Amino acid sequence: MFTPSIKGAQNICYSMLLSHVQSLRLNLSPLWSLMTLLWLATLILASGFAFAGAEGLKAKVLNLLITFACMSLGYGIGYAAGLGSKNLGRVPHAALPISMMFGIAAALGCVWLNTTRDK
Repeated sequence: MFTPSIKGAQNICYSMLLSHVQSLRLNLSPLWSLMTLLWLATLILASGFAFAGAEGLKAKVLNLLITFACMSLGYGIGYAAGLGSKNLGRVPHAALPISMMFGIAAALGCVWLNTTRDK
């Protein structure tokens, strides 16, 4: 007679969860890797600090424009890095991560500008 155990049920649930996560990771890996999600969280926090730390509407809008301009520049560079053949097309699907990296750098620069700006 077979008697199910808690440990066996946990192993089955764990293996089902692991296979589900792996299937999601395979489907989303070019765009949404773990590092990309970390960059996205950092971008949201840094741009939130840049927006909240600015005094006045003009400074807030300027911070957002700087961040979006740098993100656009990063997207263009990342897209261009994926074009071409042989050595020129070595970085496919790099537009979104590079865009977020440039946006993080711009938002942190805006935070620095907010702290050094005359009040």
